[in-house]
Amino acid sequence: MFQAKGDAGEAREQLRKSAEAAPNDPLALEAHAAFLGQHRDPAARDAYEWYARRSADTIGDLSDWVESRSGELGTYGYTDKIRTAARSGSKEVALNFDAMMGRNSVIAGDPDEIVERAKQYEAAGVDQLLCLLDPHDIPQENILQTIELVGEHVIPEFS
Repeated sequence: MFQAKGDAGEAREQLRKSAEAAPNDPLALEAHAAFLGQHRDPAARDAYEWYARRSADTIGDLSDWVESRSGELGTYGYTDKIRTAARSGSKEVALNFDAMMGRNSVIAGDPDEIVERAKQYEAAGVDQLLCLLDPHDIPQENILQTIELVGEHVIPEFS
């Protein structure tokens, strides 16, 4: 799991080392999107997993498509490890909610947890996060509540 410690330079170095380890666990960095929401809701937990696993499948399909058109992956070579891992069944293990939270691959929780995790990314030099609020099958009232909480408590911490 990536935990930012020290100054931004040290945090960037820690993140770089985590990324270098990814070839040994190609799905470790796959779930790169940051989610904001109430992760204790079973529907939200399912949505995190659905999104990450569907993304791995899509990258595998992209890998197939590129290879079928040109006979090789070229600059898309990184997709082969994700494709292989996704099709081996390891995505069900690597891309479960608890594993993704443990690797800090997703950002979820109450506003204080969101701010704390987002600040770890900020310390590592990340200046943009993708906030996907309704990846799959989340009730609208939950999405609207999340938008309200983010606007009221999270965004002001980074403005």
